[in-house]
Amino acid sequence: MLNENTALPEGWCWSSIAQIAFVMSGQTPKGIDNASVEDGEIPWFRVGNMNKAGNEETLQLSDVRLTLEKAHTLGLHIYPKGTVVFPKRGGAIATNKKRILGQPSAYDLNLMGVLPVGLNSRYFWHWFQSINLKELSDGSNVPQINHGDIEPLRIPVPPLNEQRRIVAKIETLKARSQQAKEALEAIPPLLDQFRQSVLAAAFRGNLTADWREKTPDVEPASVLLERIKDEVPEPKNKKADSELPDPFQIPDEWKWVSLSSICRSITDGDHQPPPKAAQGVPFLVISNINNGELDFSNIRYVPEEYYQSIQRHRKAEKGDLLYSVVGSYGIPVLVDTEDKFCFQRHIALLKPCYLISSKYLLYALKSDFVFRQATEVATGTTQLTVTLSGLRRIKVPLVSLTEQKEIVKRIETLLKIAQRVEGGYQGIKANIDQLDRSILAKAFRGELVPQDPNDEPASVLLERIRAERAKQETAAKTAKKSTTKTSGKRRRKTQQQDSESVQLGLPGLE
Repeated sequence: MLNENTALPEGWCWSSIAQIAFVMSGQTPKGIDNASVEDGEIPWFRVGNMNKAGNEETLQLSDVRLTLEKAHTLGLHIYPKGTVVFPKRGGAIATNKKRILGQPSAYDLNLMGVLPVGLNSRYFWHWFQSINLKELSDGSNVPQINHGDIEPLRIPVPPLNEQRRIVAKIETLKARSQQAKEALEAIPPLLDQFRQSVLAAAFRGNLTADWREKTPDVEPASVLLERIKDEVPEPKNKKADSELPDPFQIPDEWKWVSLSSICRSITDGDHQPPPKAAQGVPFLVISNINNGELDFSNIRYVPEEYYQSIQRHRKAEKGDLLYSVVGSYGIPVLVDTEDKFCFQRHIALLKPCYLISSKYLLYALKSDFVFRQATEVATGTTQLTVTLSGLRRIKVPLVSLTEQKEIVKRIETLLKIAQRVEGGYQGIKANIDQLDRSILAKAFRGELVPQDPNDEPASVLLERIRAERAKQETAAKTAKKSTTKTSGKRRRKTQQQDSESVQLGLPGLE
């Protein structure tokens, strides 16, 4: 971040925000939501409006629009086009979002605005991106930014014409980097598609077709299934109509089997809320497996005694699989640790039999054909749930243990290619983000565009701003006094003129 020790080009000056801008908090009057009309000319913005599509830079779209008369009745201040607004209260400060008003507008008390006076508003907005709002807040339980946090900030001020050239250059370069980002964003979906294509080829038998030709004497799946039955007995009370259809055709020597046929047990976590402990055994929820691996950060704990009371078949062991079954269902994770942990009931535990490769089953559970079956058996309306009985019915191809290992080997070879491409994508994306920051840094050091000796120096601009601000403040005081003596119609007209005077009476807001 620039400071006053940074040398500026000739013709530039340092200034505080207080010297070159008005800092203004918003208002939230009672009854404002009920006052909204579809064709109102004054939008009223909340913090949440910053997240609306179309409001990424300039605030245009609002759920609340008011007539000028109603805005006056509610006592709202109307802020000019070009005002830069940002969250001033609560957790939204940490988002560090800043937007420009695209037209005269009002905004709520959780927002603060800075109206540059005599500066190009987009120059100010680009510079303001370097300010970390969280560092300005007071750090309380409900963080807040006050006028006194903003007004002392120091900004490098170039000549007005150079501000315009800087803005044009920044936006040209950022448009190019945005095009590059958009092109890059096509890569993650393509990688996901590639991964699923690999899994589809693997579980249709295409990936190891050549291997089977060279290895004809492998154990047929039907023989393997008989051996598995010694370890995994037939489920009790099996319904005749409980079997799902085969998802697709597989090689003759393979066989479709249900998960219950190849797992020693399929259970889930405790259905009762577990006791809490400051330390002890980690307790996992779905957010701890969302990324496809065990995540022991942001974890809570249960007492050791509680863990010991859990039945053995409901304790996860290395080589078992977890599978989310509620809400964000369909996320499989391989247990690759011997550390103790337990988990909530929204997570199922699959213990594959010893003739099934855990990684083979993991990749099967990651496949689209398993997810489609999970969706088919899921129940519920507001929150879909894959019941344990439904999970047990899901089918996967059974192949010899030797071929399972070969399939895993080939899958992982291809997925490593995708991983390398993804690493390159992340690196390029980081470089583009760094490039954007470098563009702004060069811009505000005066290195992005050449200086023109014919430009009016910033010192002259600042003198004019000071004079104009003094005039505006005098006019505002006069208008305030006269407002108490005028009719309602006259007051509305005066307010409209005041809202436009700061915008129209000063250069640089275009």
